[in-house]
Amino acid sequence: MNSPQQLREQEANVYCNRGVLYYDLKQWELALANYNKAIQVNPDCFLAYRVRGVLYYDLKQWELALANFNKAIQLNPDCHLAYTIRCDIYKNQQKWELALGDYNKVIQLNPDNADSYVERGNLYDDMKKWELALDDYNKAIQLNPDLAIAYYNRGLFYYNHQQKWELALGDYNKAIQLNPDLTQTYANRGLIYCNQQKWELALADFNKAIQFNPNDSVAYLNRGLAYYNQQKSELALNDFDKAIQINPDLAQAYYNIGVLYCQLKDKQKGIKNLQQAAILFMTQGNIPSYEVVMNLLNRL
Repeated sequence: MNSPQQLREQEANVYCNRGVLYYDLKQWELALANYNKAIQVNPDCFLAYRVRGVLYYDLKQWELALANFNKAIQLNPDCHLAYTIRCDIYKNQQKWELALGDYNKVIQLNPDNADSYVERGNLYDDMKKWELALDDYNKAIQLNPDLAIAYYNRGLFYYNHQQKWELALGDYNKAIQLNPDLTQTYANRGLIYCNQQKWELALADFNKAIQFNPNDSVAYLNRGLAYYNQQKSELALNDFDKAIQINPDLAQAYYNIGVLYCQLKDKQKGIKNLQQAAILFMTQGNIPSYEVVMNLLNRL
């Protein structure tokens, strides 16, 4: 015969399982009611705290999610999922050291999980610990040579922090080979081709990025720059206009239009767009770009 504690544990698990079914049906209130009941029946049911934490996380109720993951970890210090989501919350809150502690624990619990090294590498990147970030991307690739996102992130690292274009290009090519649907890779590879003045290759990648996401304002901005460098002014203007249509606060697009109109001898339109760019740069706190625009306006 089961003991009273065993009966409570079984009843709590029933509520948890029913709550998960409601969760899968996106019936949040019913899911939460069942999780609460499970905890009422058995206050030591770590599973109930874990699944309730996931629900609060999905609802963006961060502090409630944290409280539940803390309790789940207290009851089960090896609860991998609780650490994984908790470190994501800490990262979003820019609590870097707390996030790092959880990523370290996740890797300690499962040292062969390549994805965890990618995530910790991203955190090190946010913390400006460049060498540690690169070490983690390399470790992820060592553990799983077919992990496209690891090559993508390492390529981004080479591009942003070391300006090693060929290494970045090699990683982007590998990422696309492994996962042709990794959409942002095309846009970033296009930027490398722009730096190399390989305009047709750049255009092909920006076209691909726009095909995947027709609302990617930055892809239109960059394609416009590629057209601009090919002296295809009308196509460039069309793309800059499209970028603004998608994102009216894209200051760089106004700047590009202003410069292009000035070169086309339409000074009035050029000044109007440069003034708008200056306002947006100032509003967004981008003082260096604001000063560049103002210096240009003062010379017109």
